[in-house]
Amino acid sequence: MWFSASLLMKGNSSERSDEDIFWEDSIVLIQADDEEDAIVQADALGKAAENQYVAATGESLSWTFERIERVLEIGEVLASGMELFSRHLSTTALGCLFRRLATHR
Repeated sequence: MWFSASLLMKGNSSERSDEDIFWEDSIVLIQADDEEDAIVQADALGKAAENQYVAATGESLSWTFERIERVLEIGEVLASGMELFSRHLSTTALGCLFRRLATHR
């Protein structure tokens, strides 16, 4: 069975204040026997993704795994165009997402 898992990662920097931390919502594909197994695998993937490094600017960066946001069952067979993940957003959340996208262009 296939599952998608949303992993919430927290980014910290030696150059930024606590109010200026950054986040990553990483969606991963997991093949597991059941949802419980998918959660165990997602947790292991999140922990394995933690790292620290120094950027070219000299800034010390670290990523820590905060939590599994959600695990969704996809099914037995993958197919082109199949939905892997979706979420419902409030108008406020959508506005924040659009602002973030506009600043990255």
